[in-house]
Amino acid sequence: MKNFIYITIACVGLFSCGNKSNEEGAAAPVVSETTVTLSQEQQHNAELEVNMLQIKQGFSHLSVKGQISTPPESKVTINFPMGGYVKKTNLMNGSKVKKGELLAVIEDAAFLQLQQDYLMGKNKLILLQSELERQEELSRSQASSKKQFELARTERDNQRIYVKALEEKIKLIGLQPANISAENITSSVSVVSPINGYITEVFINVGKHISENQPIVEIADFSNLYLSLRVFEKELDFISIGQPIIAYTNANREKKYSGKVELIGKAFKEDRSVEVLCRLDNQYPELIPGLFMNADIEIQTAQTAAVPIHEVITETQNHFVFIQKDTHVFELTPVKVIWKSDTEMGITHTDGSAVKEKVVTRNAYTLYMQLRNKAD
Repeated sequence: MKNFIYITIACVGLFSCGNKSNEEGAAAPVVSETTVTLSQEQQHNAELEVNMLQIKQGFSHLSVKGQISTPPESKVTINFPMGGYVKKTNLMNGSKVKKGELLAVIEDAAFLQLQQDYLMGKNKLILLQSELERQEELSRSQASSKKQFELARTERDNQRIYVKALEEKIKLIGLQPANISAENITSSVSVVSPINGYITEVFINVGKHISENQPIVEIADFSNLYLSLRVFEKELDFISIGQPIIAYTNANREKKYSGKVELIGKAFKEDRSVEVLCRLDNQYPELIPGLFMNADIEIQTAQTAAVPIHEVITETQNHFVFIQKDTHVFELTPVKVIWKSDTEMGITHTDGSAVKEKVVTRNAYTLYMQLRNKAD
């Protein structure tokens, strides 16, 4: 909006000069398809500045596209190892959860049977241990055969394996074997979050029966996001680990996210692109996995003519400047942008040759509006 107001004021000044000249019998500005010719007075009123451009160093960049992703260790899909009914859950997509926070309560009679088998197995193991000790004493006194002693030890060892397996099954469903007794057998178990993060997918609701190893919820840790970029074969030679990047979304191109190239893929996809992974410098809660991003990868330094960024005309993704062809003649000339900073652009001619002519460095849009008004 500021640019529009500025352009309008400049154009009014130029047109006023033209009207005054016409009243005095002087010629109006001469406009062709790409050139504008002004009188000395018109050029003065338009407040144009024309200069030889200084050579400055900037970074050339490669523009690519990609999306936000999470590494495998930062994304968890929680399954439940046994079947059961969902007794309680407050899960909602987008909710933030902490490690150890309750996600759901699962209930089933099979949990009772598992604890029962474990307690009875422990009791039997105690009995078999006593029998083994008795057989050992008998074997020493030759009151019993060595074979009986070996059978007792084998039975004790088998029961120990059985009890240990039950312990691990109990741990899988979230219970602690040491806390299980005949007085506190429970039919329900709690499922808790193994990491800090955000819920990205919910697969259950209260009353739903889940089968063995069915997914319950998916959680992602957004503190470890990275940007996955697609770089095509012809551009791959320009990429190296450690190169800085600047990323932005389509919705807000003014908001910039910085990072560095961390990994370069070793396999081509079907479209002959390679995945390049970039680590972002900071945590950004507004970025979520799957979000499409644009990125500029700084690939090399370049020394070119530098022009103020607001004096470069952008039209249909092409860039132009006004070059002074004669004292009062200015030509709209296409250029190639090699690098860009917050205040300047490094440019060359479209064939890559240096810009050595004088260029309008102030109020270029005044001339541009003259051309467009003529075209209209």
